[in-house]
Amino acid sequence: MVIAEESLTRDLMVEIVPILQEHKKALPGYMDEPININWKIYEILAEGGLLRIYTVRDDGMLVGYAVFTLNPNTRHQHILQAQQEVLYLRPDFRKGTMGLLLIKYADKALSEVGVQVILHNVNVSYDISALLKRVGYVPLEQTYIKRV
Repeated sequence: MVIAEESLTRDLMVEIVPILQEHKKALPGYMDEPININWKIYEILAEGGLLRIYTVRDDGMLVGYAVFTLNPNTRHQHILQAQQEVLYLRPDFRKGTMGLLLIKYADKALSEVGVQVILHNVNVSYDISALLKRVGYVPLEQTYIKRV
């Protein structure tokens, strides 16, 4: 298994979509919505150095990823923060410590580019709070969703 930082490429875009289909099944707030990724926004962020993608590959096959956007905190603009956009590891690769290793890898890599605060979203359908707490994260906020 290899964890690495990857650039946003057309090949990665194509490769990630089937895994996103798997991931979507665990997100009840968007079950009836088709996946419709705004790749242009991700490309703009990548070109500006504000997108970080960390992947897990098993024998070259993509089995997981963590995607972060970087931005200054709007209330504390001297703080560069990374917001987790998506974090997923295929169920058959969750046994053991691979999820923990992916989070630790991302933490280290983000710190090396000057990030001071990392924010993770935790979906109630697949609560990884205990995993995040193991590596020093503390709860901050809760997010609610309402379809209108």
